[in-house]
Amino acid sequence: MAEKIRLGVVGVRRGRSLLNCAICFPDVEAVAICDTNADALAATREVCKIPITYSDYDEFINHDMDAVIIATPPETHAAMAIKAMNCGKHVLSEVPAVNKLSESEALRKAVAASSGVYMLAENCNYWPAVEDATALIRAGSIGEVFYMEGEYLHDCRTLFHTIDGQTTWRWSYPANILYCTHTMGPLLQASGHRPVAAVAMNSGPCRNFTDAVKSNTEVLLVKTAEKSLARIRIDFVSPRPEHGHRYLWHGSKGIVEIPFGVGETGRVYFENAKGKNWHDLAEVAARGKEELPDWANAGGHGSAEYFMIRDFLRACIAGSPVRNGLSDALDMTIPGLWGVESIREERIIMARDDMSAR
Repeated sequence: MAEKIRLGVVGVRRGRSLLNCAICFPDVEAVAICDTNADALAATREVCKIPITYSDYDEFINHDMDAVIIATPPETHAAMAIKAMNCGKHVLSEVPAVNKLSESEALRKAVAASSGVYMLAENCNYWPAVEDATALIRAGSIGEVFYMEGEYLHDCRTLFHTIDGQTTWRWSYPANILYCTHTMGPLLQASGHRPVAAVAMNSGPCRNFTDAVKSNTEVLLVKTAEKSLARIRIDFVSPRPEHGHRYLWHGSKGIVEIPFGVGETGRVYFENAKGKNWHDLAEVAARGKEELPDWANAGGHGSAEYFMIRDFLRACIAGSPVRNGLSDALDMTIPGLWGVESIREERIIMARDDMSAR
């Protein structure tokens, strides 16, 4: 391994913000980027000082580099990750990990056979309040978790088309719940639970955007191996003044809740606390604050991308344990695929070989 990680990025729309953060790390050398949009390639090359550009992924993945960030539309993630793993590259893949149930086994085999690190770029797991919730819940402070909630509400209608009128992947994305890792990720990380079954329903044809291919709202109910329930709601087309996420874990001794927003603050309730009031989550978790570089917010979602990319680099360089590795990636992703199948077939979907082996 070279003294620096030689990094390539495919997909320079979302990938641009990840690249902005990655190139600030002293042990990263960005050597190549790839995209089918020539203008986006040229702009990113100029601003980020990238020496080589590609429009063909097969040519790009054979470039002399150690790691690749995959930030292309969701239906391409698995195939691109498999090719990269087969080339011995480390992979940081945008969410979701797979777009079809059939892709999970192929990805699993590629990761198992590769010398490279695979990590899912689930940035919501790195928000301060989610990290606080994880520390508190994993320590048993609210007892045994039996119920969880997650919501991701984001009016994406302005993101359905590019400036020149071309449709984006969000336009044709068939179901909101396919993009469920931003909700499933934090819930599963903090609880340590694994999904085994799911049932989902949608609100029927979109009421406010007649050209949309998806419903206004989809609700996914997930059963875990630990006998807990998780209720997920995702909505990408309904009007609202702001977007954000909400999370809740209900345990046998208390509750942790991260109110609607961007994962910065939360609150906790303990059954036996005096006054039975809510308490500030960060104060109770008392994880302490790490001094961050002034560029830590370069990824676009607070400091989440900074911590995520740092963990990825540590896994690649020093062999540190991988957060959001393949097993976690599939656990976060596959319930959404089950949900789509559940809506289509109007039945509960039970765990099969789709899930990762632990």
